[in-house]
Formats: sequence, structure tokens, C-alpha cells
Amino acid sequence: HVPEDAPSGKYTSQFTISSDQGVIQTFPIEIEVLPFNLDQSRLTYSIYYNGYADKWTYVPYTYTTKTPAQYKLEMQDLKDHGVLYPTTYQILNNLDLDLQIRQEVGLPNDKLFTVSLSTGNPQSSSALNDLKAQVSQWKDKIAQYGYKELYVYGIDEAQGDQLTSQRPAWQAVHDAGAKMFVAGYNFYIDYVGDLLDVAVIQGDLNKSLADKWHAKGNKIYSYSNPQCGQENPELYRRNYGLSLWKNGYDGAMDYAYQKFYTSEWNDFDNSRYREETFTYVTSDGILKTIEWEGFREGVDDVRYISTLLNKIDAMKKAGKDVSELEAWVNSIDPSQNLDDVRSQIIDKILSISSTSTTDVNANSNAAPKDYELAQNYPNPFNPSTSIKYSIPQNSMVSLKVYDILGKEVASLVNEQKSAGSYEVNFNANSLSAGMYIYELKAGNFTQTKKMMLIK
Repeated sequence: HVPEDAPSGKYTSQFTISSDQGVIQTFPIEIEVLPFNLDQSRLTYSIYYNGYADKWTYVPYTYTTKTPAQYKLEMQDLKDHGVLYPTTYQILNNLDLDLQIRQEVGLPNDKLFTVSLSTGNPQSSSALNDLKAQVSQWKDKIAQYGYKELYVYGIDEAQGDQLTSQRPAWQAVHDAGAKMFVAGYNFYIDYVGDLLDVAVIQGDLNKSLADKWHAKGNKIYSYSNPQCGQENPELYRRNYGLSLWKNGYDGAMDYAYQKFYTSEWNDFDNSRYREETFTYVTSDGILKTIEWEGFREGVDDVRYISTLLNKIDAMKKAGKDVSELEAWVNSIDPSQNLDDVRSQIIDKILSISSTSTTDVNANSNAAPKDYELAQNYPNPFNPSTSIKYSIPQNSMVSLKVYDILGKEVASLVNEQKSAGSYEVNFNANSLSAGMYIYELKAGNFTQTKKMMLIK
């Protein structure tokens, strides 16, 4: 795990195995740190996370009750693996601590998936009104932590009459201003496709099915392809990485981060299920598995392609011809060697970075003495403006634009820069009029300024 502020370049060292009798084997190591940061995945990565913070009861080695410290460790581990939207099983009355810890870790708060609040299939007006009241209480609670959208769970893997009997409840959830998600099967599109905002569909990926969900205006996630716990890291990398993206899925929500059916330490002591788990809990830490690391590699593959796609979009907005790049992206075959595919994506990103005219280097002969972020000009602006900044030494530079609620709307610079002064052109043609904030990060320096878009 390379520190985010590590300068780009190649690092060499060696790994030595030794015993009391001396050195057994020495292996050379070379690590290349690339001159750009990865953007976040365009896909949503969630997981069925059964744990919840419990500061009153301590039961060691469980997948459910967690001390606040353990809960925080696991939230950080999820974030480190690119899983930014784990479900919550916490009840409403005790939800504050969980949300506080998620906030401390830095998980996003644009949406929250709760399995604790499940609709069932109520039919009477009074029962449906009770459900609406519960949804409103949940929405009020999570709004205190900045959450924008609440996703409520249906009946897990329902079939037949049980599936369709949920329609009044799902409509009630919509009427109360929340959304629906649940795990199920391919045929759900024909029975609840109009009401299921996120369909978590088991089994093989199916592009035509993804197209059908999108035609309904809804999203499709993947699970049980396979379930968590199989000792095959490449399988998770392939099925939950570029294959997921290539088939048009919006995300993944596999089962489960931890789930123990009998003993925590024996995957095969249950007559019906093997354990479905990516990690194992200890009294004060986490034991991670090779399949969990394989899943992370899949997420990272999607982050690489997301970074490339974002650069292509920026070039397109700047009026550049990107047809050749888009054709290459469309030709990507996730069934090929994934290391080779990733290397090719990296080459494309580097080739764009080396020829990019998104920012104009206005460097003078002498390097600037200080970090500086200038006020954009013109300001107010419509629809484009220029932002100048200076860095006194080689730095990893991030220049991003946020709306007034803190949502990122543009990433203008995200790469290693030499000492100098720069000017970036920002076109806000696709944005609404209003106040925006732009932020420069370079090394340990951070500065923000406001600008006004008028239309």
C-alpha cells in the first residue's frame, strides 16, 4: 500500500528470508509509483456487513457485535479495499455511534443501505403508514450526518407471491422519500422492475439484463458470483472488476464481509453452508484473506479504467478528438490477462497526461517561493474561467471543484507536477448557476477559494 504522498518513481530494495543458520534466499524488489492518483471507482462497491458498534456489550470474535474500536478498524479496512458503502444492520436507536465512526473514517455520505429497516409485505393502510413513519425517522436521523439518500431492504431473495406482495410496501417507501434495494434473481425485472431502485442480482453477469434495469431507470448490482469465502483471488478480481464494468453493472454487494454459521474458525463445520466471509475477526484486529485482496484488485482495476474514462471526458469537453481512445476502451476484453490489461490502461493514462493541454504551464525561469492558489478569473464567470496556482517544489497536485454542499463536481488536476506556476481552464457549461468551491492540495499544502457561476 503506497502512501498517497509518495513521490513518483521506482523504488528498489530486497526481501530476505533467513534462519539461525543464516540467509536462505534473497529476492530483489522493485516498486514503481506512478505519477498520478487513482480516481474513485465509477461503480458503487458495497458489501453485506453484519457488524454494528456496541459499547455496552463485548462479545469477542463475533461477526455482529463490535467494540467501537473494532468497528472503526473494519470500516477503515473496507475503505482501504475500495468498499465505500457497506450495509448497516444497526437498529435506529443505536445508529449514531455507527454513523459517527463512518464519518471519522471518511466514508461517503451520499447514500446509506440499511438492512435493519426491512419492509416485509404489509397490506393494510395502517401498517403501510407505520412503515412510512419508520422511513421518515430513519431519514431524519441520517440527515444529521449529511446523508442524502436512504435505501430500505425488501424481503431477501423472495419468490412467487411473496415477491409481488411487497409492491404496496415498496411504493410506501417511495412515497416517504426513500429507495428500495434487495437481493434476488434475474426474473425480478418482470415483476418489480419499476419499484426496485437497486436490484442486487445473484449469479453470472448479464449485460442484456443490466440494459433492461437501466431502461427502467434503476440500477443493478452483482452478488453471489461467487459469494465471499472461496480461496480464489483471481475469480473475485475478474468477476467483480472489469467484467462488472464491461457488462454495464452499476456496482457490487456480495455476501459477506464476515459471516460465521457455526465456529468462527472452521469454514466447513456447518452441514448446509460453508462460511461466507472475506475476513476473520480477532480480539483487536482483522485477519484478511487472499480472496479479499483479490476483490480489492478488482476494485482497483475499475479505478484505473475510471481514471482513464475521466481523462477522456475532460478531453472531450475541451473539444479534443477522443474517438480512437474510446474505440480502444470499448475493445477491452476482461477475459484476458488482467495484469496486461491494467498495464495497457496505465499506458493510455500516461500518454494522455504527457500530451494534455488541460492545464497550461506558465512557469517562469525561477521556481515560485511559496505555494499559492489564486482567485479565478473572471469571477463571476459563464461558462468558463481560469485558475492559477504555484508550487515551489515537485509535488503530487490535486485541484478539485465542489458544489456548496461539498459534492465533488470536477477534478481538474490529479497528478505529479514539477515546481512552477500553472493555469487551468475550467468549463462549467454542464453545471447549474451558483457558488462553487475549488481546492488545491499539493504536498502538505491545502487552500480553498470560492467562485460564482452565473447563467
